[in-house]
Amino acid sequence: MVSGRPRVPRLTQITSLSQVSREALRSRMERATEPILVQVRDKELPREERRAFAAWVRDVARSLGHLVVINGDLVLALELQLDGAHLPERRVQELAAARATLGPQRLLTAACHDLAGAAEVAALGADALLLSPIFASPGKGAPLGLAALARARDALAGQGGGTQLVALGGIDASNAGACLEAGADGVAVIRADLAGLSLSAEP
Repeated sequence: MVSGRPRVPRLTQITSLSQVSREALRSRMERATEPILVQVRDKELPREERRAFAAWVRDVARSLGHLVVINGDLVLALELQLDGAHLPERRVQELAAARATLGPQRLLTAACHDLAGAAEVAALGADALLLSPIFASPGKGAPLGLAALARARDALAGQGGGTQLVALGGIDASNAGACLEAGADGVAVIRADLAGLSLSAEP
Protein backbone atom coordinates (compact mmCIF):
# COMPACT_ATOMS: atom_id res chain seq x y z
CA MET A 1 0.00 0.00 0.00
CA VAL A 2 1.43 3.35 -1.07
CA SER A 3 1.75 5.95 1.66
CA GLY A 4 -1.16 8.38 1.44
CA ARG A 5 -3.46 5.98 -0.40
CA PRO A 6 -6.44 4.95 1.76
CA ARG A 7 -7.06 1.36 2.77
CA VAL A 8 -10.27 -0.32 1.73
CA PRO A 9 -12.70 -0.21 4.69
CA ARG A 10 -14.20 -3.31 6.29
CA LEU A 11 -17.50 -2.81 4.45
CA THR A 12 -17.97 -2.21 0.73
CA GLN A 13 -21.47 -1.31 -0.44
CA ILE A 14 -21.93 -2.02 -4.16
CA THR A 15 -24.71 -0.02 -5.76
CA SER A 16 -27.59 -1.51 -7.72
CA LEU A 17 -30.54 0.82 -8.14
CA SER A 18 -32.71 -2.07 -9.28
CA GLN A 19 -32.25 -3.68 -5.86
CA VAL A 20 -31.39 -0.81 -3.48
CA SER A 21 -32.99 2.60 -4.08
CA ARG A 22 -31.22 5.93 -3.68
CA GLU A 23 -33.12 6.51 -0.46
CA ALA A 24 -32.11 3.13 0.94
CA LEU A 25 -28.50 3.68 -0.17
CA ARG A 26 -28.42 7.07 1.53
CA SER A 27 -29.85 5.51 4.68
CA ARG A 28 -27.14 2.86 4.68
CA MET A 29 -24.43 5.49 4.30
CA GLU A 30 -25.93 7.58 7.07
CA ARG A 31 -26.29 4.65 9.47
CA ALA A 32 -22.84 3.19 8.91
CA THR A 33 -20.99 2.89 12.23
CA GLU A 34 -17.58 3.32 10.58
CA PRO A 35 -16.25 4.50 7.20
CA ILE A 36 -17.31 2.35 4.26
CA LEU A 37 -16.42 2.10 0.58
CA VAL A 38 -19.22 2.64 -1.92
CA GLN A 39 -18.62 1.05 -5.32
CA VAL A 40 -20.79 2.62 -8.01
CA ARG A 41 -21.81 -0.22 -10.33
CA ASP A 42 -25.12 0.23 -12.23
CA LYS A 43 -23.47 -0.48 -15.57
CA GLU A 44 -26.84 -0.54 -17.34
CA LEU A 45 -27.39 3.19 -16.87
CA PRO A 46 -26.70 5.49 -19.83
CA ARG A 47 -23.34 7.15 -19.26
CA GLU A 48 -24.65 10.61 -18.38
CA GLU A 49 -27.16 9.14 -15.93
CA ARG A 50 -24.41 7.03 -14.42
CA ARG A 51 -22.19 10.10 -14.19
CA ALA A 52 -24.92 12.03 -12.36
CA PHE A 53 -25.59 9.11 -10.03
CA ALA A 54 -21.89 8.71 -9.25
CA ALA A 55 -21.64 12.43 -8.49
CA TRP A 56 -24.62 12.15 -6.13
CA VAL A 57 -23.05 9.14 -4.38
CA ARG A 58 -19.75 11.03 -4.08
CA ASP A 59 -21.38 14.06 -2.50
CA VAL A 60 -23.40 12.05 0.03
CA ALA A 61 -20.52 9.72 0.86
CA ARG A 62 -17.93 12.48 1.24
CA SER A 63 -20.17 14.39 3.61
CA LEU A 64 -20.23 11.30 5.84
CA GLY A 65 -16.56 10.37 5.61
CA HIS A 66 -16.94 7.45 3.21
CA LEU A 67 -14.90 6.51 0.11
CA VAL A 68 -16.25 6.08 -3.43
CA VAL A 69 -14.94 4.11 -6.42
CA ILE A 70 -16.60 3.42 -9.75
CA ASN A 71 -16.79 0.15 -11.62
CA GLY A 72 -14.82 0.13 -14.85
CA ASP A 73 -14.79 3.80 -15.85
CA LEU A 74 -11.39 5.38 -15.19
CA VAL A 75 -12.36 8.56 -17.01
CA LEU A 76 -15.31 9.17 -14.68
CA ALA A 77 -13.17 8.30 -11.67
CA LEU A 78 -10.84 11.15 -12.62
CA GLU A 79 -13.51 13.59 -13.83
CA LEU A 80 -15.50 13.25 -10.62
CA GLN A 81 -12.39 13.10 -8.43
CA LEU A 82 -13.48 9.81 -6.90
CA ASP A 83 -11.27 7.79 -4.58
CA GLY A 84 -10.53 5.21 -7.26
CA ALA A 85 -11.92 2.55 -9.56
CA HIS A 86 -12.82 -1.14 -9.66
CA LEU A 87 -12.02 -3.47 -12.56
CA PRO A 88 -14.09 -6.57 -13.39
CA GLU A 89 -12.26 -9.89 -13.78
CA ARG A 90 -12.19 -9.71 -17.57
CA ARG A 91 -10.08 -6.52 -17.31
CA VAL A 92 -7.53 -7.66 -14.74
CA GLN A 93 -4.74 -7.42 -17.33
CA GLU A 94 -5.41 -3.67 -17.46
CA LEU A 95 -4.43 -3.14 -13.81
CA ALA A 96 -0.97 -1.74 -14.51
CA ALA A 97 -2.31 0.66 -17.14
CA ALA A 98 -5.16 1.64 -14.83
CA ARG A 99 -2.68 2.45 -12.06
CA ALA A 100 -0.75 4.67 -14.44
CA THR A 101 -3.98 6.44 -15.39
CA LEU A 102 -5.31 6.89 -11.87
CA GLY A 103 -2.00 7.80 -10.27
CA PRO A 104 -0.52 6.55 -7.00
CA GLN A 105 -3.03 8.06 -4.57
CA ARG A 106 -6.29 6.49 -5.79
CA LEU A 107 -7.60 3.05 -4.88
CA LEU A 108 -7.67 0.31 -7.48
CA THR A 109 -9.65 -2.84 -6.75
CA ALA A 110 -10.33 -5.87 -8.92
CA ALA A 111 -12.71 -8.83 -9.09
CA CYS A 112 -11.76 -12.50 -9.07
CA HIS A 113 -14.02 -15.55 -9.22
CA ASP A 114 -11.51 -18.32 -8.61
CA LEU A 115 -8.37 -18.87 -6.58
CA ALA A 116 -6.15 -19.20 -9.62
CA GLY A 117 -6.39 -15.50 -10.32
CA ALA A 118 -5.79 -14.22 -6.78
CA ALA A 119 -2.00 -14.09 -6.93
CA GLU A 120 -2.14 -12.54 -10.41
CA VAL A 121 -4.39 -9.72 -9.21
CA ALA A 122 -1.97 -9.00 -6.37
CA ALA A 123 1.07 -9.16 -8.65
CA LEU A 124 -0.53 -6.67 -11.02
CA GLY A 125 -0.90 -4.12 -8.24
CA ALA A 126 -4.52 -4.14 -7.06
CA ASP A 127 -5.10 -2.61 -3.63
CA ALA A 128 -7.90 -5.08 -2.96
CA LEU A 129 -9.24 -8.29 -4.45
CA LEU A 130 -13.00 -8.92 -4.34
CA LEU A 131 -13.33 -12.70 -4.31
CA SER A 132 -16.76 -14.14 -5.13
CA PRO A 133 -19.09 -15.85 -4.69
CA ILE A 134 -18.21 -16.99 -1.17
CA PHE A 135 -21.79 -18.09 -0.46
CA ALA A 136 -24.69 -18.87 -2.78
CA SER A 137 -25.73 -15.79 -4.74
CA PRO A 138 -28.30 -15.58 -7.57
CA GLY A 139 -26.73 -16.11 -10.97
CA LYS A 140 -23.15 -16.24 -9.68
CA GLY A 141 -22.32 -19.93 -9.95
CA ALA A 142 -21.20 -22.41 -7.32
CA PRO A 143 -20.08 -20.81 -4.04
CA LEU A 144 -16.37 -20.96 -3.21
CA GLY A 145 -16.94 -21.29 0.54
CA LEU A 146 -15.09 -19.90 3.52
CA ALA A 147 -12.08 -22.17 2.98
CA ALA A 148 -11.36 -20.27 -0.24
CA LEU A 149 -10.72 -17.13 1.78
CA ALA A 150 -7.93 -18.80 3.75
CA ARG A 151 -6.34 -20.08 0.53
CA ALA A 152 -6.68 -16.68 -1.12
CA ARG A 153 -5.07 -15.07 1.92
CA ASP A 154 -2.08 -17.40 1.52
CA ALA A 155 -1.86 -16.55 -2.19
CA LEU A 156 -1.87 -12.83 -1.47
CA ALA A 157 0.74 -13.24 1.25
CA GLY A 158 2.95 -14.93 -1.31
CA GLN A 159 2.83 -11.71 -3.34
CA GLY A 160 3.94 -9.58 -0.41
CA GLY A 161 0.64 -9.21 1.43
CA GLY A 162 -0.09 -5.69 0.22
CA THR A 163 -3.39 -6.58 -1.45
CA GLN A 164 -6.45 -6.64 0.80
CA LEU A 165 -8.97 -9.48 0.51
CA VAL A 166 -12.69 -8.66 0.35
CA ALA A 167 -15.37 -11.38 0.45
CA LEU A 168 -18.37 -10.96 -1.86
CA GLY A 169 -21.40 -13.06 -2.67
CA GLY A 170 -24.21 -14.04 -0.35
CA ILE A 171 -22.78 -11.98 2.53
CA ASP A 172 -25.23 -10.90 5.24
CA ALA A 173 -25.26 -10.18 8.96
CA SER A 174 -25.22 -13.89 9.79
CA ASN A 175 -21.97 -14.70 8.01
CA ALA A 176 -19.96 -11.47 7.65
CA GLY A 177 -18.02 -12.18 10.84
CA ALA A 178 -17.15 -15.68 9.66
CA CYS A 179 -15.63 -14.21 6.50
CA LEU A 180 -13.34 -12.00 8.56
CA GLU A 181 -12.38 -14.91 10.79
CA ALA A 182 -11.55 -16.98 7.69
CA GLY A 183 -9.05 -14.39 6.47
CA ALA A 184 -10.94 -11.61 4.69
CA ASP A 185 -10.01 -8.00 5.43
CA GLY A 186 -13.54 -6.93 4.64
CA VAL A 187 -16.86 -7.86 3.08
CA ALA A 188 -18.86 -6.48 0.18
CA VAL A 189 -22.63 -6.50 -0.26
CA ILE A 190 -25.31 -5.38 -2.67
CA ARG A 191 -28.67 -6.41 -1.23
CA ALA A 192 -27.79 -6.98 2.44
CA ASP A 193 -27.99 -4.07 4.84
CA LEU A 194 -24.94 -4.20 7.11
CA ALA A 195 -24.92 -0.49 7.93
CA GLY A 196 -25.61 -1.02 11.64
CA LEU A 197 -23.17 -3.91 12.03
CA SER A 198 -19.81 -3.09 13.55
CA LEU A 199 -17.06 -5.06 11.85
CA SER A 200 -14.11 -3.34 13.48
CA ALA A 201 -14.03 -5.66 16.47
CA GLU A 202 -13.69 -8.77 14.33
CA PRO A 203 -10.27 -10.40 13.86
